[in-house]
Amino acid sequence: MVSAVIAISGAMGWLLAYMQFNDMAVAWVTTASKNAYVVLLVFALVMIILGTFVDSLAILLVFAPVAVELCKRYGIDPIQMGLVMVICNQIGAVSPPTAPLLFVTTNIAKTSLDDTTRHVWPFFAAECLALVVVIFVPGLSTWIPRYFLG
Repeated sequence: MVSAVIAISGAMGWLLAYMQFNDMAVAWVTTASKNAYVVLLVFALVMIILGTFVDSLAILLVFAPVAVELCKRYGIDPIQMGLVMVICNQIGAVSPPTAPLLFVTTNIAKTSLDDTTRHVWPFFAAECLALVVVIFVPGLSTWIPRYFLG
């Protein structure tokens, strides 16, 4: 299954590169705002919406080049952008309408979807709070990697 996702993502990535999607997306974001925080918020919102419908691996493979270009243009730390992408994918994966992680968790725990959903809301809120902290306090999200990696 993972190989199929990577193969399809690779083909989609090639198609998007052929259509110059990265340049169009970066141009659209650049015209929308000059503020790095606004760019991160818009990027996070798009990633969360896509995460509700598309597999996380496919999103990361397709949108990583866009994220790298945004990092270069706006001076965003690549570690911060990577954390934003991963957190947004996780938020999207537990969000309706598809919520694939909720279905997997429900099957593992052998409970109902309603019961699982009721218990996931505090964790959902914590993920959203963590996303806001990562976006608005970049030093907090990058100090551990910088400390250990130099």
